[in-house]
Amino acid sequence: MINMNKKIFILIFVLSLSLAQICFAQDSLRYHWIASNDYESLYFDKDTFSAKTIETVEGKYRLIDVWIKTTYSDVGAEDISQYIKKQDKDAVINNGVKFSREHLLFKNNSREFVILYEDFYDKNDNCIFHQDYVNAQKWTSIAPESRAEVIHKAVNRYDILQVLEKIRQDRKE
Repeated sequence: MINMNKKIFILIFVLSLSLAQICFAQDSLRYHWIASNDYESLYFDKDTFSAKTIETVEGKYRLIDVWIKTTYSDVGAEDISQYIKKQDKDAVINNGVKFSREHLLFKNNSREFVILYEDFYDKNDNCIFHQDYVNAQKWTSIAPESRAEVIHKAVNRYDILQVLEKIRQDRKE
């Protein structure tokens, strides 16, 4: 009987590990890792990524529209919690900060970006703080070796690969 219980326990354990890997695989299919440091890991959302060429009086440029997901280490989460509390004295952060999402636009020809929205989530995936920059933010130059440059390089590479894949597919047809 004990041997049978061990087998059932091992089977349940193996199945739960398999299920966890499937759930993680789904998330990793959606999010493309960009970079990590002691405070955060950056990913961009491939499912909502878009890029298009815009024509204006000044000329053409490539506009990249992307959502960035940032997960935080314990130290990073504490720093972000302090930031949120400075922005909103009434903010309630009972379950810590787990991750954030930012909606960004990049102009490739001028190396500029703008943040549209930023949302912070607790460990229960509840939005605990929202910032809306749509009316307040202007295009900002991408500084060398900045967080924005790291993100810009990653999404720009992804855009180029998507364009090349489309060309390859069009040639097959």
